[in-house]
Amino acid sequence: MAGYTRQSSYADGDIINAADSNNEFNQVLAAFVNTSGHKHDGTAAEGPVIGLIGDPGVAIPKNKVVVDDTNNQVEFNIDVGGTSTEQFVVKDGVLEPTTNNDIDLGSSSKKFKDLNIAGAANIAGTMTLSGNVIVSGTLGADLIPDADNTRDIGSSSAEWKDLYIDGVAYVDAINFNGTAISATAAELNIMDGVTATTAELNILDGVTSTAAELNILDGVTSTTAELNILDGVTATTAELNLTDGGSTVGTTAVAGGDGLLTNDNGTMRQTSVDTFDTYLAQSTKTLTNKTLTSAVLNGTISGTSIKDEDNMASDSATHLATQQSIKAYVDAEVAALPVGDITSVVAGTGMTGGGTSGDVTLNVIGGAGITANANDVAVDSTVITGQTAESSIDATNDLVLVYDNSASALRKVAISVISAAGSGISAVVDDTSPELGGDLDVLARDIVSSSNRNIDILPNGSGKVNLDGNGSSGGVTISDGLVDIRTGTGSVSQVKFYCESSNAHAQTIQPQPHSAGVTNTLTLPAGSSQEIVGTTATQTLTNKSIVATQLTGTIANARLDAQLQDVAGLAVTNGGFIVGDGSNFVLETAGTARTSLGLGTAAVLDTGTSAGNAIVLDGSARLPGVDGSQLTNLPSAGATAGFAVAMAIAL
Repeated sequence: MAGYTRQSSYADGDIINAADSNNEFNQVLAAFVNTSGHKHDGTAAEGPVIGLIGDPGVAIPKNKVVVDDTNNQVEFNIDVGGTSTEQFVVKDGVLEPTTNNDIDLGSSSKKFKDLNIAGAANIAGTMTLSGNVIVSGTLGADLIPDADNTRDIGSSSAEWKDLYIDGVAYVDAINFNGTAISATAAELNIMDGVTATTAELNILDGVTSTAAELNILDGVTSTTAELNILDGVTATTAELNLTDGGSTVGTTAVAGGDGLLTNDNGTMRQTSVDTFDTYLAQSTKTLTNKTLTSAVLNGTISGTSIKDEDNMASDSATHLATQQSIKAYVDAEVAALPVGDITSVVAGTGMTGGGTSGDVTLNVIGGAGITANANDVAVDSTVITGQTAESSIDATNDLVLVYDNSASALRKVAISVISAAGSGISAVVDDTSPELGGDLDVLARDIVSSSNRNIDILPNGSGKVNLDGNGSSGGVTISDGLVDIRTGTGSVSQVKFYCESSNAHAQTIQPQPHSAGVTNTLTLPAGSSQEIVGTTATQTLTNKSIVATQLTGTIANARLDAQLQDVAGLAVTNGGFIVGDGSNFVLETAGTARTSLGLGTAAVLDTGTSAGNAIVLDGSARLPGVDGSQLTNLPSAGATAGFAVAMAIAL
């Protein structure tokens, strides 16, 4: 076959080296190269013509092209639900679908360009034409639209010329050169037998009313457009008067099916009483900036404007207190009042005055930096600013003077109390549960630990620890250390790399599960622009060596050529020969191979000069010494040296 050249011819007793078999198989492989191998075109040495093209590597393909020489046609089959199903055939003069009304020609997104047909086109379904249609023949059937009142003949910019109709023209509306004819057929029939002149008719130009309607309007000065508004109105005078904002209000009872007139954004519409009642019965209505006059509220009141605080701590001027909170607050205040009559008022430390009867006055005694005025007590600021600054603070023992707003008094407070209750205190150690009221700006400082302690950032619940580069080109950098990633749930830890901050596409790196019981080190390859080879990805490996000792398993027959599949399926038998039998490769014994090669019993004889041996040339390419007396039937004269040599070789 084309592309194959036999490399060696062997005889019995020859030594076959590995190179001999390799050379032979290399020629077999060369015969199947797509550019220079055999072509299966039916010519000499090219192999038979292939009558089936199908799924590669499949014994029974489902997607296939079959040359059916019995029926003189080419069949095209597609896998439909796991079954090879014939779609269409090509035969003499016909491209024919196998099943009627089953195969599309093109699709809504993939269309053919031009369709040139010399004969008739028989179309059973709908034909949609987006371009121009030119009809040179006649129309042999009724021209009917797909739905009533949906299709036009011509347009305002492209009009038909003349219209010839022998039958009746059924028209719902008529427009002459831009003027709509709004009169009904009955109205037009009124003109039947009219003897009015042109001038008389011109007076009614544009009027669509009947004679009876015009008699009602005797003396009216309205325009035609104004009168046309009333065209088709069947209301009575009493009904029309109801829409006139009169002052008369009736007492007619309202039933569920009665209608109500409403203004829908400038258009008057009628709705039922039931519909209006459903709207009013909705559970929740929000009223904004409304004032309730003499309102009567039944039931409970709730909302953010109601506060239920027993101590009235909010002191709000815009909220209402509940009855329960008012009672609780009053009860508490009353309970705090001393029991009994006041018998005396005694001036305490820093005060003078007092008494046991009448109007009693208590006076504040001024001191260093404190002045008791008529209406207030003034503190001289120099009492504080003039003192020596404290260089160190004893958080445990030192006291600070603060104003107790709830008690309206100055009080001594330990620094540790202020540290625990306030914010912005440098001694955070005094607060066992500090909270930040804003961003923590480290400026040019670091967050460090002492005594080899860990720095733990522990979010609560489903919270996450986010390291955000805040859009900077520097991103987030981890320096100097080993990064350990563990999960607290027992699940396998993961590292996800997203293509951008707002996209959900991510590449995930995760280890083997705990059940695998392995510890691996993944070393990235050297060089620039490297990719990791994946088990499921389709990748091209260049300049890679495979160590033969590392190869395990087998190559699937689907990946081998048909002849190589034959070879791969043969048993590895000692002394066996791989030969071709005309259709594939088979394994033969040495004896069968000799028979196939046409070799006689001489092929298995031992070499030498003894009886029954085959004669072999010696190291000098000469015949060994033989007993010439055994040579018979030789001519007595005329024998040349060449003839003797030939006879010796023959023997």
